[in-house]
Amino acid sequence: MADWLEGNEAVEKLKQIAASGKLETGLQFRNANCTGQLFKGLMLAECHFENVKFDSVDLEDSKFIDCEMTTLSFNSANLKNATFFKTSINRCFAI
Repeated sequence: MADWLEGNEAVEKLKQIAASGKLETGLQFRNANCTGQLFKGLMLAECHFENVKFDSVDLEDSKFIDCEMTTLSFNSANLKNATFFKTSINRCFAI
């Protein structure tokens, strides 16, 4: 597993992955505020998320496969057609 990507470094990596349209695996993201970002079509597998804000983020058509998510928020996020397959979700919320 890769080292943790944190803060702005995590946000920039997620932007890059979403723009590429390719599946990325084995990444770890924590302590990042992604509020308002456009991550439409983001595809991640075997990734870890800890303390990440996806508030008001566009995650339409995104796919999360075999990921672990702890302490995340999806307030007002666009989750249309987003898929969470074999993904552990703990202490996450969406309003």
